[in-house]
Amino acid sequence: MTNQTDQTNQPKENKRKGFIPFVTRTGEKIANLFLMQLFFILYSIKGAIVLGVFPSIAAMTRTFIDWFILEDAIQIHPTFKDNWSKHFKKANLVGYTLLLAFGFLYFDLRINEQFIQSPALHTLLLVILFILGFLTVYTFPILVGHGLSYKDIFKQSFFVSLSTPLSTIAAVLGVVLAFELSRHVIFIGLFFGVPLIILPLAWFPYNGLKKIEELKDEFKKEDEKKQKKKEKEKVNTDDV
Repeated sequence: MTNQTDQTNQPKENKRKGFIPFVTRTGEKIANLFLMQLFFILYSIKGAIVLGVFPSIAAMTRTFIDWFILEDAIQIHPTFKDNWSKHFKKANLVGYTLLLAFGFLYFDLRINEQFIQSPALHTLLLVILFILGFLTVYTFPILVGHGLSYKDIFKQSFFVSLSTPLSTIAAVLGVVLAFELSRHVIFIGLFFGVPLIILPLAWFPYNGLKKIEELKDEFKKEDEKKQKKKEKEKVNTDDV
């Protein structure tokens, strides 16, 4: 797996301490959430909805990673716009593949429920649906963070989702909570709904991927130490 963080070299936001700076930063975050809701709607319409929604999800995911998680001093609109265009084709391919997979499973579940009525088949379909849901959590963060092919995006998402179950479960719970909040508080749903739902799908998967990268680095260092130790022992043996 390639490096998760294709970070820019832009400086971090300067965090000043105190009540007024805190209020200012909070206000900026709220304003940026509203802007991303607006951009999601506008760019979805730009893609005639059917070709605009999934690139907008990808663009929002990358914007969240750069701005909210990495705290790079970015401008929301240029970042959103650039990533919408950059990931337009692949986001639609991946998004509609997932949509068809979920639709196919739902159709199979209904067929089994109405006609076949097989408990074993029902259980199998639910397991597949569960795995597909976990895989979906990591799909867009991996899509926007790695230069992977269409096939490798799904392969990587599958293995990572199983490798970091806590991050995956946290992301799912975050989405459910954000959805319920947006559904019950109309004001939040209208002005901040989509960003609040996408945020846990950017935050938790990113941290899960980061942990995997750190573990890989640790294993690599351990292997290098063992290799150096073996080479040293071999040299000592040859000297004797």
